[in-house]
Amino acid sequence: MKFRALAIDYDGTIALDGVLNPDVRAAIGEARARGLVVVLVTGRILSDLLRVAGRLDFLDAIVTENGAVLSFPNGSSRLIGQPPPADFLEELRRRGVELLLRRGRIEHVLDDHPGHGLVLSACLISLTGAPALSTRAPSRSRRARVR
Repeated sequence: MKFRALAIDYDGTIALDGVLNPDVRAAIGEARARGLVVVLVTGRILSDLLRVAGRLDFLDAIVTENGAVLSFPNGSSRLIGQPPPADFLEELRRRGVELLLRRGRIEHVLDDHPGHGLVLSACLISLTGAPALSTRAPSRSRRARVR
């Protein structure tokens, strides 16, 4: 069986503390030269990824925002995910979470307070009735930060 594509994660896989390993960048270039399509997959928003990784022209495509956006090194992008429901956004605002929205989706939580994860979970529970997956704070032992 011949592989035709490789999807790789950024934080904690090819980058540590947000810094891309130059040897990995070179290896990705070699893989592409041999015909392999290389896709970077990350939870980060594209502007943040560009800030820490620099140019992304060594990739064929980038899946950002936990699968919501498909971007290409030429600057084009396509929204794959659906914008959050208006009542969810309104509930976040009501609970004091300041959001920067772009094209109807959350671009950034302006005040990245540690308690906002619990507020997000509480909003989801109140609007959907679904139980939260976790209300624990992220473990401090993880090396890579999730954005």
